[in-house]
Amino acid sequence: MFFKKDKTVETVTNTADKEIQEKLQTENELLKSYINQIYSRMEEIIESHNHVNSQHSDLASLAENIKDIMENVKDLSQNTNDLSLELSTRSDKLNSISQTSVEKSVEGNKAVEDLLSMMDSLKAQAKESSSSMNSLGERSKQITDIVETITDIANQTNLLALNAAIEAARAGEHGRGFAIVADEVRKLAENTTKSTSTIQDLVMNIQNEIETASKNNERNNSAIDKGIEMSEVVKEKIKEIVNGFDEVQKEVKVVTDTILTQRDYISSIFEQTRVSDDILLEIHNKLINHVERASKVDTNLEEALTKLKNLL
Repeated sequence: MFFKKDKTVETVTNTADKEIQEKLQTENELLKSYINQIYSRMEEIIESHNHVNSQHSDLASLAENIKDIMENVKDLSQNTNDLSLELSTRSDKLNSISQTSVEKSVEGNKAVEDLLSMMDSLKAQAKESSSSMNSLGERSKQITDIVETITDIANQTNLLALNAAIEAARAGEHGRGFAIVADEVRKLAENTTKSTSTIQDLVMNIQNEIETASKNNERNNSAIDKGIEMSEVVKEKIKEIVNGFDEVQKEVKVVTDTILTQRDYISSIFEQTRVSDDILLEIHNKLINHVERASKVDTNLEEALTKLKNLL
């Protein structure tokens, strides 16, 4: 009976061990199935994460591009602002040059007007001088006529003195006193002839000088007329220049106003760019942080997958 009891116990024990082993095996298979499922799921997650990593790489590139854009926008804003200031400075200089040119043109016009006034005065003086020269010419002709008359009288007197001397010689002793008077008259006539000859030479020289002066005066009058004509032309040209500068000043004002408007607009854009720069910087930093966190998740997934492989 005891042996039979032991056999029964052994049979029960074996049966129990077998059931336990079967159960353990079933549990083990089930665990392996779960692990395989988890492993498959992890691979899917990793594959999906790899795709996400690719997107993260794109995000990282985007972050770098944003950073580059930020730098470019900053440089562009600065360059635009510098250009605006340069244009404003050039506009101010152009306006100043235009204003100075107008002032110089007005001064030039005043100088031409003064020159015209002076030439008009010279022309009047030259005309008066010509009139005086003509009057002197007429007077010199009158003097010549008088000198010729005196010369004729002297010649006739000389002839009369000669005749008187002849008659005195015929009278002999009675005509001696008359001869002396006739000789004095003859000498006076000769001296008169010499003086009239000298006067005639002087008058001829004066007439030649008057004629030369008249010709010079005519040339001067012609030069003055040409000077007046040229001055009038210069005056008109200066007037055109002044009018042109007035138009330039108007255009410069339009350009200046446009530049000032553009400068204000650019300043507004510059301020908006600063705000955009701050926003882009915030986006850039968030993208970088997101990529860094994603990189850590990727590392943790790789470690978990390795541990699961070791469990299989």
